[in-house]
Amino acid sequence: MGRIQPSKVWLVAIGCGAGAAAGSDGAWADSVSLSATSTYSVDGSAPATTSASAPPDATDPDISPSASDPNGSSVFGHDYSYSPTGSYAFGSRSSGISTYSITGSANYTDTFTVGASGAYAFNFNLDAGEMSVSIPTGVDGQQSSSLQVVITETIGSGAPITLFDYNASMSVLSSGVLPTFTETGATLNSAGPTESAGSGDYVWNVYQGSVSLGSLALGEVVTISETIISSATGTSDPQSCSGGGGNAVFEAVTSAITDGGGGACGSALARIGDPPSLDALAPSVVPVPEPATWGLLGLGFASLALIRRRRMVA
Repeated sequence: MGRIQPSKVWLVAIGCGAGAAAGSDGAWADSVSLSATSTYSVDGSAPATTSASAPPDATDPDISPSASDPNGSSVFGHDYSYSPTGSYAFGSRSSGISTYSITGSANYTDTFTVGASGAYAFNFNLDAGEMSVSIPTGVDGQQSSSLQVVITETIGSGAPITLFDYNASMSVLSSGVLPTFTETGATLNSAGPTESAGSGDYVWNVYQGSVSLGSLALGEVVTISETIISSATGTSDPQSCSGGGGNAVFEAVTSAITDGGGGACGSALARIGDPPSLDALAPSVVPVPEPATWGLLGLGFASLALIRRRRMVA
């Protein structure tokens, strides 16, 4: 996979009181919690779960589950959250071949203490990613992939408020039909997916978003949580796969699951923020003068203009 552009997450004050200090990173105190998890199975086996978490401000959890069986089914995942100490990573990938299921998620939760009253916005980037499904000609079964990105805000002990909720899914029911694709909450690629009978691929570059946090008061505790969930499932019948040398049981998979690639018995992929590359900016307070302040500034400018005119007349 190629490298992607950094994803940036930061808070911006859009209407602070005039007394706030511009660009004051010290206006915030924050604590970051990290977690990643993945649940998967192959050919109907009992689901296995692997997970990792980190205490506030620790290094990032990173898990990469994988499994396979002799019938040609396999899964691979990569779920990771970011390290607040310099090397940032945040994303989720789920992919598989033939008959399998896998769901992974990565989460970071950042708790801030407001250092200057004002109206705030949460600006974020969703790193480049991809969704794909494929069923080769003559294979029975179906393949599907999905992604969800949820950003919530919690003020004090109040209930979480959903600020951003993105959902996308792609599925194909047989090699002879076009895949179905849905996307809500945002459009990551205005061109939409590339589709043909039995396969589809949806690729996007970095998506930039901004959501309002509303007016926040000095000393309020605000928690921002972002969760990325990816999933892929397949029910392709290995008995219908064409094998080398006339072997109809399964065809050995000769290449790894790659971006938009396919397996001999069908495959699916959902990934976002993969490979890891997230740069976070320290929260900054950029005050905007209040209406009364604008009035005082206007009066000052008017006085200067009057003095200048008097000098010109003299």
